[in-house]
Amino acid sequence: MKKYGIWIGLAVLAVAAIVLFFAPGFGGETPAVTEEPLTAEIQLYGEREITLEYGESFDDAGAEAWLEAADGTRTLLEIRVSPAFDPEKLGTQEIRYDAVRNGETLVGVTRRVTVLDSVAPEITLLGEPGERDFIALDNHDGDVSDRVERVEEADRIVYTVSDESGNEAQIERAKDPVLVFVGGESVQIPADYRFVEPGVLAVDMYGRDISDRIEVEGEITPWHLGEYSLTYTVTDEFGRTVSADRVVEVVQAEMPETVIQDKVIYLTFDDGPAAATEDLLDMLAKYDAKVTFFVTYSDPRYVDLIGRAYREGHSIGLHGYAHNASLIYASEEDYFDYFDKMQEIIYEQTGEYTRIVRFVGGSSNSASIGICEGIMTALAEDLTNMGYRYYDWNVQPENADCDIDASFQNICGNAMRICGEGETVPISLQHDPGGWNCLVVERVIIWGMQNGYTFKGIDLTTPEVHHRICN
Repeated sequence: MKKYGIWIGLAVLAVAAIVLFFAPGFGGETPAVTEEPLTAEIQLYGEREITLEYGESFDDAGAEAWLEAADGTRTLLEIRVSPAFDPEKLGTQEIRYDAVRNGETLVGVTRRVTVLDSVAPEITLLGEPGERDFIALDNHDGDVSDRVERVEEADRIVYTVSDESGNEAQIERAKDPVLVFVGGESVQIPADYRFVEPGVLAVDMYGRDISDRIEVEGEITPWHLGEYSLTYTVTDEFGRTVSADRVVEVVQAEMPETVIQDKVIYLTFDDGPAAATEDLLDMLAKYDAKVTFFVTYSDPRYVDLIGRAYREGHSIGLHGYAHNASLIYASEEDYFDYFDKMQEIIYEQTGEYTRIVRFVGGSSNSASIGICEGIMTALAEDLTNMGYRYYDWNVQPENADCDIDASFQNICGNAMRICGEGETVPISLQHDPGGWNCLVVERVIIWGMQNGYTFKGIDLTTPEVHHRICN
C-alpha cells in the first residue's frame, strides 16, 4: 500500500508541473493586451480662402474636430483658434484651427482671409471760398484732405486724391455760375392773363443761391398763343457771367364740355355788389335758389357781400374792376390789368379765382369801337384760349318803367320758350343796384318752383350765350 501511495503522489506532482509550465509566466508566452486604435480628424466649415472688402464683417464659420474609434464612435475635441482675426488689417491673414487633447495638438487646419480696400476716397466741395474749399475722407485712411491735389484751370478747378491702397478719386468745380430751369429749357404753359415764371435757379461755383441776380430779356404775351424765347443772365460776385435761353410755348387751356340741363333758369346780376344786394341774398336764401353775380369794384363799401354770396352757394363771375369802357377797353393790356385787379379782389373774398366772365356792356357793345379797334374780337378769343367762358344773355327783363309784371312775364315766357327748344339755356340780365329786381325775382322763383324749374349759378359746364361781336 505504501508503494502505491508513493506512485500516486509522483503522478500528482507531474500533472502540477505540466500545468505550471503552460500557465502565463511559466515557460509559455504571455498574451499581449492592446487598446483599440483612435483616429483624430478635423473639418473646416466655410471657405478656406475668403476675400473681404474693408469694413465688411467676417463671420467665422469655425471648425469641428473629433477622435473616432474603429467602431465609428466619436469623441469631440477642443478647437483652439489663433491668431485672432483683425478686421482693421489689410492684406492676408492665416487663421489656424488646432484640435487639442490634454494640451497636445493632434491635428490642425488653416483658413486664409484677405482684407482688401477697393473703395476710393470721397471728396466733398465746401460751399464757401477759403484756403481749403474741400474735404476728403477715406473709409480706411480717414481724413485724407492733406493728400488732395488742387489744380486750377481756366474754367474749372480739379481736385484729385489717392488713398494708401491706390484708390483714386477726382471731382471738378466749375467756375462759372449755373442756371437751372425748373421744368426744363422748353416748357408749355396754358394761356392766361398773366405769365407765371415756371422757375429758374442760379448758383455760383460754391453752390450758393444767387437767383436774385438773374436778369431776364424777352417778353411774353400770355393770353396770345405762340412760342416765345426768354434769355436769362446771371453774374456772380467774382464777375463771371452766364446766359441761357428758355423757350416758352403758350397753348390753349383745357375746358370741360358744356351740358344743357333741363328746366334750369340762370338768373344773373351785374354791377354789384351794392346796397340792394343784401336784401337780394336774404330773399334767395329763403328759397334756396342760386344765381350768378358778375361783380365789380364800383362800390368798395359792399365788397364783403361777394364773400357772402360765394359762401351761400352762388356763382361769382368777373364783370370789371371799373365800369368804364374808356379805361378797360383802351387795349388788351389795359383790359387784363384791370382784370387782374378784380381777380385779386374775388380771390380775397372767395379763396379762388373765377373763370366765368361778362364783358362790361356785353361782347356786342359799341362803346369800345371808338376806343380800340377790334378789341372785343381779340378779348373774346383771348378768354377762350385762356380757358374762361364769357356769357352774354338771352333774357332781358328790365325796363325803363321798373314794371314788375312786365319783367316777370318776360323771364317766365322766355324761360319756357328757350327750355322748350332745348338748344341752349335761359340766361337773364339784371342788375344788383336795381332794388326792384328783388321783387321780380321772388315772383319768378315761386313760379319756377311751382312749374318744375330750378335756379342755378353758372359754372364752366353751362353753355355759353354769345351776342354778335361788332368790334
